[in-house]
Amino acid sequence: MKTIAEVCSSAVAFTYRSIDRLILNAYIPTLQTPGAVAWFLREVCGKPILSPVVFKALTDRFVAEVQRFAHQQRIPILRPTGRTKPGAVAQQALRRAARAQRWGVVAIVVHQESARVFAGHHAGGRRTHFRVREERRLVNHYYFYLRDREYGDGFVRISSYLPFQTRIWLNAHGYLAAQLQRRGIPFLTADNCVVSVADPATLQRIAARFDARLVEQIARRWLGWVPDPLTPAERAAGYPCRLSIYQAEFSENLVFRRTQVLNQVYEQLLRDHLQLGRPDMLQVVFDRQIRKTTPGTFKTRVLRRGVVSCLKVFYKKSFLKQYNKGGLVLRLEVCVNDPRDFTIGKSLVHLDYLGTIAYHALTRLQKAQAVAVATALDRSSFERLVTPSEHGGQRVAGLRFGAPRAMRLLAALGCAGLTFKAFAQADLRAVLVDRLGVQPAECTPAQLAYDVRKLRAKGVVRKVDGRNLYALTDLGYRVAVYFTKLHQRLLSPALDALDPAAHTAVAASPHPLDRALAELNDCFDHLAAVSGLKVAA
Repeated sequence: MKTIAEVCSSAVAFTYRSIDRLILNAYIPTLQTPGAVAWFLREVCGKPILSPVVFKALTDRFVAEVQRFAHQQRIPILRPTGRTKPGAVAQQALRRAARAQRWGVVAIVVHQESARVFAGHHAGGRRTHFRVREERRLVNHYYFYLRDREYGDGFVRISSYLPFQTRIWLNAHGYLAAQLQRRGIPFLTADNCVVSVADPATLQRIAARFDARLVEQIARRWLGWVPDPLTPAERAAGYPCRLSIYQAEFSENLVFRRTQVLNQVYEQLLRDHLQLGRPDMLQVVFDRQIRKTTPGTFKTRVLRRGVVSCLKVFYKKSFLKQYNKGGLVLRLEVCVNDPRDFTIGKSLVHLDYLGTIAYHALTRLQKAQAVAVATALDRSSFERLVTPSEHGGQRVAGLRFGAPRAMRLLAALGCAGLTFKAFAQADLRAVLVDRLGVQPAECTPAQLAYDVRKLRAKGVVRKVDGRNLYALTDLGYRVAVYFTKLHQRLLSPALDALDPAAHTAVAASPHPLDRALAELNDCFDHLAAVSGLKVAA
C-alpha cells in the first residue's frame, strides 16, 4: 500500500523523519533507595549521624558551587515570578547570546518544583538516632540553558536536593539546523521544523545520525559544562551517572508546496479518522495486542486553538498526533512518555529500537490514511466489480452495491482489525457479528465461504500461500472504503431526503441547521419553477 507522501507526491516538496524533542533522565543508580543513601552518607561522606543538617550541607555545597560558577562565567541567575515558566524567562537571555555569538551556558534559572527527595528523620530513642526516608517536597531546581555550536540549544535541570534528579532537554531540529549550517547547505526553518532545504537527501542522512550513541555523547558533553552535585572523589567511589529516556518524540514531516493542497488533505484526514482512538484501531497502528485487561487510556481528541486543529490519539501513557504545521508541513508524531508502554526498558540504549516501533506505527497510519484519501475508482473498475464476470472459467456474480449483505461485508473488510493482517473467515464473521450487529444466522460459514470466493475472483482479497488465510489487496481496501463512503455519505442521505415524511419533519424542526436545509430546498424548488423544470414526484 502507498503512503500519503506517495499518493500526494506531486504536491509534496520533500519528506524527512527525525526525532523532535528528547528529554533524558540523568540519575545515579546507587542513590535510589533510603538504604543506599544512608550507606553513601556514612561510608563515603563520613557522616555517621543522618540528621537533616547533613542533607542541608550537601544542598548548600551544590548551591554555592552554582553561584561560584555563575560568577566566574558571568552568567545571570534568573528567577521567574508568578506563573511564569523557566523557558519564558530564559528566552531573552538566549536571544542576547545568539546576537553576541556566545556559546556554552548562557543563563541559569532557579525555579521551585515538586521533586522526589531523601531526608533524615528522627527515629525515636537516642537523640542521634536518625533514619533516611523518601518523600516529595518543593525544592529549588536549577535550569542551565546552553547553546552548542555543533548540537543546537538545550538545557540541563538539576534538583538541589539529594538524590539530585537531573533532566536533559535536547532538540533534534536544533542539531539539524546546526549541521546544515556547518555544511553550508541553504535551508529555512519555521516553528521547530525544516520547511525548505537545498538538499533533502543530506537532511535525512543527518537526521538518521541522531541516534542513541550521539545522544549520549551530547548529554555527557552538556553535563560536563554544568556544576556537578557530587565531587570527583564521590563519583569515583561508585556513583556514576546513567541516562534513561523520560520522553521522546518521533516525527514524520511532509512538506507541501502549496498551503491550499495541505489544508484540503488535512481536513479530509481529520474528518475520516476520528475513530483512531478505538482499541482495535490502535492495535493495528501500533501492532500491539490490546485486551480488556490492558491498562491505560485509549481515545481520540481533536484539539483546536483558534483555527489550528490537532488530531491526538492516546495509547496508554503515550500518544500519536497529527497536525497542520503553519500551513506548510503535515506532521505525524509519536510521543512516548513511557517506553514500557511498548515493553521496552527506559535505558537510553533502547532509543533506536523505540524509534523503529514509532516509525513503523507512523508508516501503517500513513498507509491507512492514504487509501482513505485516494479511494476513487474509475468507471471500468466500478462496472467490473458490480457486474457478473468470469474467473477461471467460472461465472462470478457482481457485488450488489447498496444491498445490505454486500455493504455489511465491505464495511467489515474496511475495519481496522482486518486491514493490515491476514485473517480467517472466522475473524471476518466475528467483525460482522460483534461490530456490525449482524445476526449469526445471516452469516453462516457457508455464506461467508461463497462471499470470500466472490471477493477473490473480483481481486478484492487474495489467499495467503500455504495457509487458510486471506488478505486485502490494495484494490480491495480502496473498494471497501469507497463503496462504504459512497453508500453512507451519498446514497443513503439522498434516498432519505426523498421521503415526504422527512421533508415535513425537517420543516417543523426548531434546529437552525434543519431550518436552513428546508430554506435551501425551497430555493431549489423556486429555481426549478423559474427555469421551467418539472420537479420529479
